[in-house]
Amino acid sequence: MQAIVADTTPLNYLVLIQAADILPNLYRTVLIPPAVKAELAHANTPAIVRAWISQPPQWLEVASLKLPVDSALAHLDAGEREAISLASELQATLLLMDERDGVTIARHQWIEGGRHARSVGPCCSPGTR
Repeated sequence: MQAIVADTTPLNYLVLIQAADILPNLYRTVLIPPAVKAELAHANTPAIVRAWISQPPQWLEVASLKLPVDSALAHLDAGEREAISLASELQATLLLMDERDGVTIARHQWIEGGRHARSVGPCCSPGTR
Protein backbone atom coordinates (compact mmCIF):
# COMPACT_ATOMS: atom_id res chain seq x y z
CA MET A 1 0.00 0.00 0.00
CA GLN A 2 1.11 3.53 -0.74
CA ALA A 3 0.97 6.71 1.29
CA ILE A 4 -1.28 9.55 0.17
CA VAL A 5 -1.08 13.31 0.77
CA ALA A 6 -4.44 14.83 1.72
CA ASP A 7 -6.03 18.25 1.63
CA THR A 8 -8.52 19.49 4.22
CA THR A 9 -11.96 19.12 2.64
CA PRO A 10 -11.88 15.40 1.84
CA LEU A 11 -10.75 14.59 5.39
CA ASN A 12 -13.33 16.97 6.85
CA TYR A 13 -16.20 15.27 5.06
CA LEU A 14 -14.93 11.74 5.69
CA VAL A 15 -14.86 12.54 9.41
CA LEU A 16 -18.33 14.12 9.27
CA ILE A 17 -19.85 11.02 7.66
CA GLN A 18 -17.85 8.78 10.01
CA ALA A 19 -15.96 7.18 7.12
CA ALA A 20 -12.38 8.35 7.76
CA ASP A 21 -11.43 4.84 8.87
CA ILE A 22 -11.65 3.71 5.25
CA LEU A 23 -8.38 5.52 4.54
CA PRO A 24 -5.99 3.12 6.34
CA ASN A 25 -7.64 0.26 4.46
CA LEU A 26 -6.70 1.95 1.18
CA TYR A 27 -3.40 3.70 2.02
CA ARG A 28 -0.52 2.86 4.31
CA THR A 29 -0.30 6.40 5.66
CA VAL A 30 -2.16 9.65 5.14
CA LEU A 31 0.18 12.64 5.20
CA ILE A 32 -1.03 16.18 5.80
CA PRO A 33 0.92 19.44 5.95
CA PRO A 34 0.62 21.77 8.97
CA ALA A 35 -1.87 24.07 7.20
CA VAL A 36 -4.30 21.19 6.72
CA LYS A 37 -4.05 20.30 10.40
CA ALA A 38 -4.67 23.97 11.29
CA GLU A 39 -7.73 24.14 9.02
CA LEU A 40 -9.15 20.96 10.54
CA ALA A 41 -8.62 22.43 14.03
CA HIS A 42 -10.02 25.89 13.18
CA ALA A 43 -12.81 27.21 15.41
CA ASN A 44 -15.25 27.32 12.45
CA THR A 45 -14.68 23.63 11.70
CA PRO A 46 -17.37 21.27 13.05
CA ALA A 47 -16.67 20.08 16.60
CA ILE A 48 -16.46 16.41 15.59
CA VAL A 49 -13.67 17.24 13.13
CA ARG A 50 -11.80 19.38 15.68
CA ALA A 51 -12.04 16.52 18.19
CA TRP A 52 -10.77 14.04 15.55
CA ILE A 53 -7.71 16.12 14.64
CA SER A 54 -6.94 16.86 18.31
CA GLN A 55 -6.37 13.11 18.77
CA PRO A 56 -5.42 11.97 15.26
CA PRO A 57 -5.33 8.29 14.37
CA GLN A 58 -1.96 6.56 14.10
CA TRP A 59 -2.20 6.34 10.31
CA LEU A 60 -2.36 10.16 9.97
CA GLU A 61 0.97 12.01 9.98
CA VAL A 62 1.67 15.73 9.87
CA ALA A 63 4.66 16.33 7.62
CA SER A 64 6.38 19.70 7.55
CA LEU A 65 7.46 21.32 4.32
CA LYS A 66 11.18 21.64 3.72
CA LEU A 67 10.89 24.17 0.89
CA PRO A 68 8.87 27.38 0.56
CA VAL A 69 5.50 27.13 -1.16
CA ASP A 70 5.57 28.02 -4.87
CA SER A 71 4.20 31.54 -5.44
CA ALA A 72 2.19 30.17 -8.40
CA LEU A 73 -0.09 28.57 -5.79
CA ALA A 74 -0.93 31.88 -4.08
CA HIS A 75 -4.56 31.89 -5.29
CA LEU A 76 -5.28 28.60 -3.49
CA ASP A 77 -6.01 28.36 0.22
CA ALA A 78 -3.21 27.47 2.62
CA GLY A 79 -4.15 23.79 2.95
CA GLU A 80 -4.25 23.27 -0.80
CA ARG A 81 -0.97 25.13 -1.32
CA GLU A 82 0.81 23.09 1.31
CA ALA A 83 -0.75 19.76 0.24
CA ILE A 84 0.42 20.28 -3.35
CA SER A 85 3.84 21.42 -2.15
CA LEU A 86 4.20 18.44 0.20
CA ALA A 87 3.17 15.99 -2.51
CA SER A 88 5.69 17.58 -4.85
CA GLU A 89 8.51 17.49 -2.26
CA LEU A 90 7.84 13.85 -1.44
CA GLN A 91 7.30 12.95 -5.09
CA ALA A 92 4.04 11.40 -3.99
CA THR A 93 1.95 9.72 -6.62
CA LEU A 94 -1.36 10.16 -4.80
CA LEU A 95 -3.04 13.38 -3.70
CA LEU A 96 -6.47 13.50 -2.07
CA MET A 97 -7.95 16.85 -3.10
CA ASP A 98 -11.36 18.03 -4.22
CA GLU A 99 -10.70 21.62 -5.33
CA ARG A 100 -10.61 21.86 -9.13
CA ASP A 101 -7.93 24.57 -9.46
CA GLY A 102 -5.68 22.73 -7.04
CA VAL A 103 -6.11 19.44 -8.87
CA THR A 104 -5.36 21.09 -12.22
CA ILE A 105 -2.19 22.69 -10.87
CA ALA A 106 -1.05 19.48 -9.19
CA ARG A 107 -1.55 17.47 -12.38
CA HIS A 108 0.34 20.09 -14.39
CA GLN A 109 3.27 20.02 -11.95
CA TRP A 110 3.52 16.24 -12.10
CA ILE A 111 3.31 16.15 -15.90
CA GLU A 112 6.02 18.80 -16.26
CA GLY A 113 8.13 16.95 -13.70
CA GLY A 114 7.90 13.77 -15.76
CA ARG A 115 6.01 11.93 -13.04
CA HIS A 116 2.62 10.31 -13.12
CA ALA A 117 0.17 11.08 -10.37
CA ARG A 118 -3.38 10.22 -9.56
CA SER A 119 -5.64 12.67 -7.83
CA VAL A 120 -8.38 11.12 -5.78
CA GLY A 121 -11.58 13.08 -5.42
CA PRO A 122 -14.95 13.80 -7.00
CA CYS A 123 -13.79 16.62 -9.29
CA CYS A 124 -10.80 14.61 -10.41
CA SER A 125 -12.65 11.89 -12.25
CA PRO A 126 -12.85 12.03 -16.04
CA GLY A 127 -15.97 13.77 -17.26
CA THR A 128 -16.66 15.75 -14.07
CA ARG A 129 -16.87 19.51 -13.92
